[in-house]
Amino acid sequence: MTAPILSARGLVQTFANRKAGEWRRHLVHAVDGVDIEVREGETLAIVGESGSGKSSLARLLLSLSKPVRGTISYRGQALDGLTKAEHRAYRAEVQAVFQNPAASLNPRMRVESILTHVIRRHRLAEGNGVRELIAGELHAVGLTPAGEFMQRFPHQLSGGQQQRVAIARAMIRKPRLIIADEPLSSLDISIQTQILDLMRELKRKTKVGFLLISHDLNAVRSIADRVVVMYRGRIVEAGKDVLTRPLHPYTRALLDARLIPDPKLARSRRRIILESDAASTSPPSGGCRFRDRCPFAIAVCETQDPELKRVCADESLVACHRVERRMGFELAQPVRPEALSRDRGVRIGSH
Repeated sequence: MTAPILSARGLVQTFANRKAGEWRRHLVHAVDGVDIEVREGETLAIVGESGSGKSSLARLLLSLSKPVRGTISYRGQALDGLTKAEHRAYRAEVQAVFQNPAASLNPRMRVESILTHVIRRHRLAEGNGVRELIAGELHAVGLTPAGEFMQRFPHQLSGGQQQRVAIARAMIRKPRLIIADEPLSSLDISIQTQILDLMRELKRKTKVGFLLISHDLNAVRSIADRVVVMYRGRIVEAGKDVLTRPLHPYTRALLDARLIPDPKLARSRRRIILESDAASTSPPSGGCRFRDRCPFAIAVCETQDPELKRVCADESLVACHRVERRMGFELAQPVRPEALSRDRGVRIGSH
């Protein structure tokens, strides 16, 4: 097992939020006691609904915001204790690719100028070496002929080409980890496949790791070595087989929300259907924060918040009382038959 390049313990991030029609502000726990490790050279995916805390966690790991509580460590050293030189090394080795590539590229600069700025800012090359380095990075991300793309402005590129430029900019500093926050969401499905193929190729050639934040479970399943599932600021499940052998009801509900190309199979399967998103309702106080949407909740779920624990011989972790107590419940057999609808789905949320 490789050592973690980036790890966090007990991360907490809160924001003040004011609901419509109210003057009083409420404290929202975007990240609530998260422990996570990103290992050298792996692709770790973080999935969950909008508002589950994925992007807030990414910003903390990128040191773009400071946590209220908890520590983030880079190669075993806390970020707060790094020297200036060590922090520069951290910035070089942990790069970011954002959701909207057009917004992350200066619209008034040509591609060559965008990448030249990074090279000169960090003294990566001089003279003719600058243009050679740019051409090499553009070729590595599939933008050929490089000379033609150098002269284009961002608006003259497609969404996929813009994302390739953003990846090239991140790769210029030879990072060991790229944190990609929803890099596929603004792209067509065919372009998404190309970007995923590019990420695989870069990982194979350079051994760079990825922390991929995405809501597309099919994309995650095709590329991730491990998957972390977040719900209302907490990790509820993590492991290598999360998408093939889900243990938490929330994970199963996310998987059941995917479209199935076979209509007969889609009509016949029993599903857990999330009718409302977590952000639209206030989290229940005390106990499991998923219990108000869970058809498998039991008495202990009302009073005790389940801890993330290892429940299998492998590295699988899950935060669920039903699994922890080894009651052997089957997710396809809900304990509330009255919740079954005409399409044989278990509807969770607003009833």
